[in-house]
Amino acid sequence: MKRTDKRPKLPYYDPVFCGKVVKGTACVCVALIVAELLVLLLVHPRDDRCPGWIFHPNQPSAASLWVLAGMFTVVPALWICNVALRWDHYYAQKMYDRIANDFRVIDADYLMLVVMAGWCLFCAIPLILMLVQCTALSHYLNASDPLAWRSACLGRGI
Repeated sequence: MKRTDKRPKLPYYDPVFCGKVVKGTACVCVALIVAELLVLLLVHPRDDRCPGWIFHPNQPSAASLWVLAGMFTVVPALWICNVALRWDHYYAQKMYDRIANDFRVIDADYLMLVVMAGWCLFCAIPLILMLVQCTALSHYLNASDPLAWRSACLGRGI
């Protein structure tokens, strides 16, 4: 029997729900790693924007998208996978203790859902940069001209 089963149930904290949210986030982050690797290995970047997957190559702020993918996707994904694997034995109890000993009432389930959604969006930053800035996808979507999006939407009655 788990330690949290012997404790009184908290009104806004369901460790099973939070565990599912964390494990789902870990799966999304791993899928983002796979997608980024596939893009980096199989897609040819536009030579005028990102030669050799270097973002802003002619400026002092030049950065390799391999490094950005490692920093903004792989490292956070490894951390959230660690949390997901150890959720039942460590993190669920730690979160219970933190909520039970706090005088403020928080909706931990909602907070966990929002934080994990933000975590997934944060991990997607390099993939978004790759697809929009370094490939021809922005040309096909006409994303380089925001007025084109507006006129296209207004023209279709959207």
